Amino acid sequence: MYEWGVHMAGFAEAAGFGQEQATLTAVGDPDDPGHPAWSAHRTRTAPLRAVDELHATARLSDEARSGPREYLDEDEQEAPELLVLAGWYRTIAYVANGARIEPEPWALALPES
Repeated sequence: MYEWGVHMAGFAEAAGFGQEQATLTAVGDPDDPGHPAWSAHRTRTAPLRAVDELHATARLSDEARSGPREYLDEDEQEAPELLVLAGWYRTIAYVANGARIEPEPWALALPES
């Protein structure tokens, strides 16, 4: 997708992601052993699992809803921000893909699953 390629091209190296780790952000599961940085920390994978669940179902189970709170800001301001951010990227993807906007030539291609 458009947004993934642009962000990986711009931030993967700064985040310390190699090619395999960058690919896993698109096609892997947060609990995959090679997944960047989060695989050893269940609370850090909670936001990723919540976003995956939102993407698949447009809802959050009780576990997915409570999980990110263990990692995010205790005042709960970041929990709604996570929902808004996930929705915003989904909206951008709909617009970019629906309008058939071509990715920048420097953007990475989305890996095949």
